[in-house]
Amino acid sequence: MKTFDGDFTKFLNMIKSGEHFSLSRWGDGELMILEGKAIDIRSKGNGEFRYDPNIEDYGKFRDKLIDSFEYKDDNYYIGIACPCCVGQEKYQYMKDKSHQDEKHLTCA
Repeated sequence: MKTFDGDFTKFLNMIKSGEHFSLSRWGDGELMILEGKAIDIRSKGNGEFRYDPNIEDYGKFRDKLIDSFEYKDDNYYIGIACPCCVGQEKYQYMKDKSHQDEKHLTCA
């Protein structure tokens, strides 16, 4: 079974050995966009982002986001929201939607 500490050590060792890799983090905001739900958190902190599924141009950006979520490469890893943060159902949705094998999945 994967653990946060185990994955952290794996990535730390990759850095120490000079191995090239990419780690893409996907939290609850990205989850809402993947699900096609509106989100507006521009008032959070210094302002973050907005996604409105009713704005045509936003659909193009969502498509690109999905492309990167489903992208596969030997050195590309996806960090998804863990079940303790988003619940088992949404965690499983992200896991299934990413089409990644277990080796390329970690927690966000």
